[in-house]
Amino acid sequence: MRVVSWNMAHTRRSWEYLAELDPDIALLQEANPSLAPALVRERWPDWVMWPVDTWGWGSAILAKPALELSPYPGGPDGMEIQGWIATGSIRLADGESAIVGSVHAPPFRITEQFLGRHNPDAIRLPRYRVPRTFDIAYATLLERVRGRRFIAGGDWNISRDLWRVYHPESRDIDFFDRAAADGWVDCYRRDHKHEGQTWFRAGNLGYQFDHVFCDEVTSASMRSCEIDAHPASCLRMSDHAPLTLRFDD
Repeated sequence: MRVVSWNMAHTRRSWEYLAELDPDIALLQEANPSLAPALVRERWPDWVMWPVDTWGWGSAILAKPALELSPYPGGPDGMEIQGWIATGSIRLADGESAIVGSVHAPPFRITEQFLGRHNPDAIRLPRYRVPRTFDIAYATLLERVRGRRFIAGGDWNISRDLWRVYHPESRDIDFFDRAAADGWVDCYRRDHKHEGQTWFRAGNLGYQFDHVFCDEVTSASMRSCEIDAHPASCLRMSDHAPLTLRFDD
């Protein structure tokens, strides 16, 4: 099973590149469905994406029919209503179900619309006074994946190395420590000693703002997690590079 996680920057060229990658599951951010060519709709007829009137694009999950993708029951909340999170369930080859999530945690100021029903003091990192969007996204998914198989990825807009090197007063590393304590496996870091680069905006420092997490059982079936820099560094389709993962069927 191949999984791609990508902030595709709502361009038609990105959709065409995604079709070339041909993943079984795509966790997408800044996806504009109106730009998707017919081939995409034919190959991935099953989508989870909440309508986004303001932006015209949002987070989406695509899966091939064999995975029986369906929206997470209960309807959207908070950031999900705004189109920043998409959550669904799939049926794995062994018959077990798993939760899949696509996350876009923009560096925006938190509002009540983003928070939804979450208590800000309950979800923020302890060493910060207020939560960030990645805290809300994490809290939303944590409730849904607890005790379940899952794959959750996207543009979390957070990096270990960026803040450790250039902003040593930051405590963003606590995000990754919290996830590990909750049993979330950082797929890329499992096989790599250092962060890679998924951020390629001209004039900006290049760091890994995109991450995919899964549970420990699913991690055992993961064969690789790599960054495909080509569409960002060479083709300039997006300022983010996709993560490509392979799991045993």
